[in-house]
Amino acid sequence: MKKYYLVLLGTVLTVFIISANIAWLNPRPQLAPTYKISEKMPFLWQYNIDSRLSLATAAYFPEGLKQFPTRINRPLIHALAHYLGYLPFAISSLFIEWEGLGLTTTDILYGRTILGYLIVKLILYIIFAIVAFRLLRNYFDDNTSLLAVILILIHPYPVTFLCMYHASDMQFITPVIVSLLLLDICRNYSVKKNIIYSLVIGFLMLAKQNYSVYVGVLLFGLFRGEFKKTSLSFFLHLLPLAGWLVFLKLKGIPYFSGEIQGTGSVLWFFSDINLKLLPIDLLKKVFDNTNYLLKSYADHFFIWGLIAFLFCSVALKNRLKAGEKEFLVCFLIGIWIQGFAVYNQVSSYITADLSFIVYGVTAIVLMEYLRKRISNDRVIIALVAGIALLWSLTTIINLPWVHPYDQGL
Repeated sequence: MKKYYLVLLGTVLTVFIISANIAWLNPRPQLAPTYKISEKMPFLWQYNIDSRLSLATAAYFPEGLKQFPTRINRPLIHALAHYLGYLPFAISSLFIEWEGLGLTTTDILYGRTILGYLIVKLILYIIFAIVAFRLLRNYFDDNTSLLAVILILIHPYPVTFLCMYHASDMQFITPVIVSLLLLDICRNYSVKKNIIYSLVIGFLMLAKQNYSVYVGVLLFGLFRGEFKKTSLSFFLHLLPLAGWLVFLKLKGIPYFSGEIQGTGSVLWFFSDINLKLLPIDLLKKVFDNTNYLLKSYADHFFIWGLIAFLFCSVALKNRLKAGEKEFLVCFLIGIWIQGFAVYNQVSSYITADLSFIVYGVTAIVLMEYLRKRISNDRVIIALVAGIALLWSLTTIINLPWVHPYDQGL
């Protein structure tokens, strides 16, 4: 097992290096970087319009939430970035006099916060890689599981977001963690596990409210008649949110949901009802949402998504038990419900929740096909991963190439 974990660690570090130097890939040539840690060195440059806001939120946490309320409903990553940057920065201060380098108090504060972000992101990605590998090993052999996790990590989405001051990567991280917890508790239930796992899910929702997989879990529990266990989990997962609301109350900070109060997610449906939405209009929205999710799936996964779509039934037929097939259906319904809830602001990566399934199926299809032609699994993994990484980079790079210093001019 150790060798697999070392390969996964190496993959995470490789993605980190690429992500930190993404400015050289000319990701958004018409847009000047939204934040530069250094004007002279294109390292950790940010191209997401929310990066500066997220950085400020973390740097001045929690008081900064009064000025930057759009991150109040997803505070976990920002809080961790704020506090985890303290220790390494304090240690470095024993050897380096930062103020003597001409840095302002704000420079030092932001530098410490950026360091905290990088620590949080690396820990998250390493946890994800290990959890995804352990989850997939329940259905595929070790080398196939390894290839699947590598393919997820080198997708353009993780490559772009690993070094971004953002929590959007929880879109593909949360479903893997929740699915492994569900698998474990279904195989050996205990109230203690239900309590611990539900609280973990509650904290994950404070990182990013990506509810699709948990909605699938709740539907699965209700479908199997586990009303008491499901209800217990639902109420327990709200405790971290309740604790956060109490903390905000004590700090005199009003709660704000950028998705619901800011852009009208979920509320749009009730507004339409008040406007006497006709059944035909509702059906049109249902069709539009389904169509958009399919388009998002195709755009996000490209050729890998096509492989998974065509061979999903064959690849998983003898690998999933009846209950696991039921959960898969519930999970897909959860993704659809989440897409419908955010109908007015759907994101292109909303189907990233399916990453571990898509790449699990893709990996087994490719491994079984290539094993008939190549006898060494290491060669297969290196070949497929190399092609996937090349594809990933070509989707990020924009031509004609523009030097980082000239971007946005």
